[in-house]
Amino acid sequence: MTRIVWLDAGHGGTDPGAVGNGLQEKNIVLDLTNRIGNYLLANYHNVNVRYTRTTDNFVDLATRSRQANNAQADVFVSVHCNSFSDPSANGYEDYIFNGTVNTNTTRLQDVMHRHLSGFYTSRGLRNRGKKRANFAVLRETNMPAILTENLFMSNSEILNFNQSTFVQSVAETHTKGIAEYLGLTASGGGSGSSQGGDRHTVTQATPGYLTAADALNSVNPRTTVQPGTYYIFNTSQGMINVTHTQATPGSWINPNDSSSSVSYYPATNPVGGSIVNTLNSIGVDSSFTNRERIARANGISNYTGTEQQNIQLLNLLQQGKLIRP
Repeated sequence: MTRIVWLDAGHGGTDPGAVGNGLQEKNIVLDLTNRIGNYLLANYHNVNVRYTRTTDNFVDLATRSRQANNAQADVFVSVHCNSFSDPSANGYEDYIFNGTVNTNTTRLQDVMHRHLSGFYTSRGLRNRGKKRANFAVLRETNMPAILTENLFMSNSEILNFNQSTFVQSVAETHTKGIAEYLGLTASGGGSGSSQGGDRHTVTQATPGYLTAADALNSVNPRTTVQPGTYYIFNTSQGMINVTHTQATPGSWINPNDSSSSVSYYPATNPVGGSIVNTLNSIGVDSSFTNRERIARANGISNYTGTEQQNIQLLNLLQQGKLIRP
């Protein structure tokens, strides 16, 4: 039996949602929901994906729930980012309706929260817990419904969404929760079907420090990482030189090191909000030339020292995820 998944990208059009750190909520959640839908369709059998919006347009709250109800969707997933007046507020949380709900709704939250909170905490980001609220899209939908709040626009943590591999990982994690809740069968198109030990060869990947997902995307933007799967990267023409590397979204590949070993700078709290001061505090050369090297090692190929680029580096350093070139 085909299951219908309704994906609801929050805000849109004239309603940007929360705005912070140079980003708009409406754009982040639209990208996420489109990726979630694409991944579901590519990797699972017997699933039909419907969307509130697939472009930057505004849809009112009543229409969102009415369309999902008319489609007789089996599950409703509304994707958002958070915001607060205090910029120190941070982390992930999700919501179901705070009124009477059936056991399927609580099971949906249990499954989704386990997947998503596990993903975020594995990257040093806070789990704020499972919550309930009287949100219209949760109250007015007839099917089990959940609203995910993916980090705070008002906190620099939101800059993680500038990284395509991070966005894809968040989308895939949503997908795995949905698939588990609905009992979907993997089709063999991606990570949902990975049994481990499979091998794929990438022959033309852009050189540089890359995540496994970045390496694959440099060959084919539609390629997704299969956790537990091994990839063989061609060594010719200065390309990626890694064999039998377990390709998880967080695994980093150094083209000059066939063992793909990577070292990180120690997690360091920001000093005066400055990447220069913070690097100096741990005895690292903070010159522009060295910062450019560090940026390139961390996937920023066109480093010019902008505030946004420096915040990205500072955020990685604070989390202990800044790669040492």
